[in-house]
Amino acid sequence: MKASNVDRNSAGSEGGGLWNNSGTMTLNNVSLTENVALGAGAENGGGGIYNNGGTLVLQDNVRLVDNSATGASGSGGGIFNDGVATINGSFFTNNTANRAGGAIEDASGQSLSVTNSFITSNSVGSSPGNGGGIHITGGATVTIDRTDFSQNIAASEGGGFWHGSGAATVMNSMFSDNVASGADANQGGGGIYVLSGDLRLMNSRLVNNIAKCYVTVVLRFPGRFEHPGIKRNTNNAATFKNGV
Repeated sequence: MKASNVDRNSAGSEGGGLWNNSGTMTLNNVSLTENVALGAGAENGGGGIYNNGGTLVLQDNVRLVDNSATGASGSGGGIFNDGVATINGSFFTNNTANRAGGAIEDASGQSLSVTNSFITSNSVGSSPGNGGGIHITGGATVTIDRTDFSQNIAASEGGGFWHGSGAATVMNSMFSDNVASGADANQGGGGIYVLSGDLRLMNSRLVNNIAKCYVTVVLRFPGRFEHPGIKRNTNNAATFKNGV
């Protein structure tokens, strides 16, 4: 699909705008705006796009704006990926989900690649409210490069990025002004929250991220964390203590 608009559609379960099954869906210069997925389960959602085991390719100015997963445990306001997703040169803005993954939910166990993209002002509610920008649950291999996470909000954990399992590499990226509002002692991670799995963070910056209540402003994890070259981490803050 090229140079098209997909606006103001709704689905009772998954994929408010677009739904892909086993094939390859490629979007080039496409806008998806104000689409809604109403499914109540944690496996439902994908306000803009739901990828159900196929291959999803976004390239060259794909824009997902104001899409939502509104079900009780709906996930992936912009995209729910349960396959292979490659995203390059795309914009995720003001997308929302009740459960997790304001911009992107990945439950695939396969792969997610995000490059040269902007993930801005996305949010998740309180059910449980993790991963304002991106939420990873399925153990996928995740690569994020030259991507900006800013002003994303999670009601509980991981304002910018929440990593639950598998291996993730984040490089040459910026996390700024993201917020995690969780009040419990094991919540927080204004910029990044790592529950388990491995995170390698390279040549990236974390600036002005906020955890409303827990000591770890940017990271909380029992998993493995490698950080050869985190750059200029300034003005991160927590209500009680500061730190990375």
